[in-house]
Amino acid sequence: MLEVDLLEAKARKRRLYFAVASGLLISGLAIVLVLPLVPETKLEPVISKLDNSPEIPEVNIKPNVAQPVEPKPLPRPIPSQQIKQEDQSEFKEQFFAAVKTYDEEVRPNIQKYRSIASDQEFMTVMAGYQQNAAARAAQNQYRDGLEIVQKMTQVGSDRIGIEKERLEKILEKVAAAWATKDIDIASASLEAARLISPNNTEIVKYSDLLSDWPEVNNRLENAAANEAQGNIVGAIKSLQQIANLNHDINNLASRIDALKAKQKNILESRLIEQLFAALEKSDLPLAAELIQRLRKAGIPESSYAHLITDYEKKKYDSDLLAVSKTIDSAIVSDNWAQAKELIDQNQKVFGGEPRFKARAEAIYKVYGGIQDVSKALAKPDELLSSRVRANIHNLLEQIAPDLNMSAQLKTKAGQLSDLLSTYRAKVPVTVISDGLTYIEVKSVGKVGETTGRVVELLPGKYLFIGKKAGHVSKQIELNVKPKTPTQIEVIADEPI
Repeated sequence: MLEVDLLEAKARKRRLYFAVASGLLISGLAIVLVLPLVPETKLEPVISKLDNSPEIPEVNIKPNVAQPVEPKPLPRPIPSQQIKQEDQSEFKEQFFAAVKTYDEEVRPNIQKYRSIASDQEFMTVMAGYQQNAAARAAQNQYRDGLEIVQKMTQVGSDRIGIEKERLEKILEKVAAAWATKDIDIASASLEAARLISPNNTEIVKYSDLLSDWPEVNNRLENAAANEAQGNIVGAIKSLQQIANLNHDINNLASRIDALKAKQKNILESRLIEQLFAALEKSDLPLAAELIQRLRKAGIPESSYAHLITDYEKKKYDSDLLAVSKTIDSAIVSDNWAQAKELIDQNQKVFGGEPRFKARAEAIYKVYGGIQDVSKALAKPDELLSSRVRANIHNLLEQIAPDLNMSAQLKTKAGQLSDLLSTYRAKVPVTVISDGLTYIEVKSVGKVGETTGRVVELLPGKYLFIGKKAGHVSKQIELNVKPKTPTQIEVIADEPI
């Protein structure tokens, strides 16, 4: 702080020397002992002219030692305006407060202005103020030091005000030229402003704007040209590129939004027209693609709801026709399993269609007949049961109207019918016994006592019963298969 600490320490040292010398030396050396009280720094003439506070008189030091003389009172430092030393304390606090104000408010602003810092004469004057104030503080003359600091502060503030006013006027010219995009004048004025304060925020701002202006202007022209040619996407892209440059276009975002809205309207009209044309030609794949693009673009469906309804109806009819063709193809191929699968897959969507419903019933009937006949053919031994044969007979009667619909069903039904007919031809069965056992066939008739007899029976399941007095009756089951002659031995040989 203004070299005050260093000089004040020196002053205390001088006062100590003075106190010791006053009690030891004779008055002849008084002129020599006064010397340490004088400040070592001599102010430049230009500083002395600016400073009206009282100066400490200089003392010439002679090399010869003075001869002893009668003791005289030692000279005292001249107090500021004859104020006592102890009274200077009231100005000390004010002095340091003034120094703080200068350091915090004036000095930083001086450093901001290149025009001030480069003024050698002015800076020499300010340095003189600082040295003079420091000298007064070192001599404990705080009132004089306070006046110097206040004077220095005022001089600095006045010069800052002048430079600030100059800078403001130049910046007004820069702003006016920039507003009309007179780039030459704006650049020249800005160059003059930099000589005053190159780091000023407004100067930096306009410097950045001028630096990027050629690119910004080029993008603006490209945007206008693209918009005029109907290339809205290109116009938007050009404006978006400006956002990455230094500019002061306040409505840039709104201009981009306006172009996007325009692009959306154009896209909406174009896509709706294309959708209408696609539906007119029944080009459903293209229509579906256009509807997806409309939805992706965020265009409300209310704008083309009638076209969506038309598309859905055409799509329904097209899908029904496609499914019907696939089912017909399966029927022609006699692939009733595939036909049934297609019916099951589309029952939920087209089940209400009369034609689809009738076709589904016919397919289920033929497919079911094929399954039932196939099961009967797979288990021929079950036909030994008269009940099963009766059911098979009924089955063949039920599927008879559908035989012309499926070659597969007709073939299998024929096979089953032929198998069933074999159960109508009797098969010879040889019954062997001991001649004492009485034999009968349950629910058929009597064989009697015999040692060997041939009876003819239809294919089926039979129960032979042999009885003999004093013996347990014997029962034997026999399966008579078609076209397969067989024999059975029935003898009641277990005594009671």
